[in-house]
Amino acid sequence: MPALKLISGISALLILSSISPGHRNISSANQLPDKNSPGKWDACDSTNSLYFYQGSSEFLDLESLKWVDINGTPAYSFKKCSKYKYQFMDYQSVRTTEYKGTKFEILEKNDLKITKPTASYIIKSACTDISQFHSGDFLILDETGVNHINPCEEGGYTISRYNELGGKTRKTIIKDDWITVEGNTHNYEMYRNLDYYLGNQLIFYVNQEVDPNKTGVLTFDLQDHSIQEYHFISNGYAIDQSGNGKAAGLFSWREKELVLHMTNTEKQYSIPSENVRGSCKGIIIGKLLVIASCHFNSTGSSLFCYNLEKEKMEWVADVEQLNVGHSKYYNYIYPSIYKDKVILEGNEAYGRYLQIFDLYSGKKLFSHFDKGDH
Repeated sequence: MPALKLISGISALLILSSISPGHRNISSANQLPDKNSPGKWDACDSTNSLYFYQGSSEFLDLESLKWVDINGTPAYSFKKCSKYKYQFMDYQSVRTTEYKGTKFEILEKNDLKITKPTASYIIKSACTDISQFHSGDFLILDETGVNHINPCEEGGYTISRYNELGGKTRKTIIKDDWITVEGNTHNYEMYRNLDYYLGNQLIFYVNQEVDPNKTGVLTFDLQDHSIQEYHFISNGYAIDQSGNGKAAGLFSWREKELVLHMTNTEKQYSIPSENVRGSCKGIIIGKLLVIASCHFNSTGSSLFCYNLEKEKMEWVADVEQLNVGHSKYYNYIYPSIYKDKVILEGNEAYGRYLQIFDLYSGKKLFSHFDKGDH
C-alpha cells in the first residue's frame, strides 16, 4: 500500500459541544489558579493540564474536563510543555532562534546570520533554489545546539549543526531525489519527504508511487546526525511515553495486518487492521499501544488500543465522525495522553473536534465539535 502522509496544521470555527462548558474565569494570563484548582497550570512539564483547543480558541482543564476562560495567553500549557508538543508546532516556519546568547537567523536568500555577543557573520546558503515541495530553510533548537535545515531543489536536504559559539559541529546531506538525463537536460525527481519531527529526530518517508525500490523510511538524529534506514514502506510511527523524542517503532502494511517494527530490537507486532484508516500515530505507555489513524485526504478517524504483552486488542473507541462528502479534503489528527486520558484532536476541511477517552477502557469522557467549511 502506498505510503501515506500525516501533516500537522491548525484551524477553527463554530462551537457545538456535547458537554456543558462549565467555564471558570481567570482574570489575567499571569494569574495562576489557587491550590484548589482542578488542574496544575503553573509548571512546564507533563503535569500541566491546561489544553488549548484551537477550534474555539479556549482552554480545557484536562483534570476536570471543564472549559476555562483566560484573558491573554498563559506562559505554560499542555501543548507547549508535554512530550507531544512537537506535533503541534509549525516547525518548518522557524527562521530565527537563540541558543545560549547566540542568535541564529535565516535571511531572505537562505543565508544564515549568526550573531554572538562580540561579533556577527553570515554563512552563505548551500543552495538558493528551494524545492517546490518545501517551504524553505528552517531552524530546529534543542538542548545542545541548533540545526539549520536547508532543502534544495537539487541534491536534497543539507543539515548543519551549530554550537553555542556559532561553530559548525556537523554537516549531513540527505538525498531526496534522483537524476534522469534526457539529451542535455537533467531532470530531478523527488522521492523522499520529510514527514515528522519528534523532538530529537526527523523522519523521512519515501513516495512509493515514484520509486518502490528506494529505502522505505529514514530516521535522522538531530544531535549526533546518525541515520537509520529501513527497507519497508511505512505509514506512521509510535513513540514511547517515557521515551527520548524518537520513534520507538514504525508502522507498515503486511497483507491485511498493520505491523509495528520496533526500532531498537528485532521485535515486530502484527495488529488487526480493520480499524486502520490510513496513516497512524501510536503512543506506547507500559504494555499498551494506543493508535490514532486517518487518511490525510478523506474524512474520519479511528482510535484503538492494542496490548503488546498479550498481543491482542484492548478496546476500540467510539470516535464521533464528521462524515463529510467531498472531492477535495484534508484531515489531520493529534493524539496525546494525559495521565489516564487519551486525547484525540482532529482538524478536517469541514470541521474540527476534541474527543477524550479513558486510557484503560476506551470509554468516551468528553466530546466537542466545531463544524463548518474552513
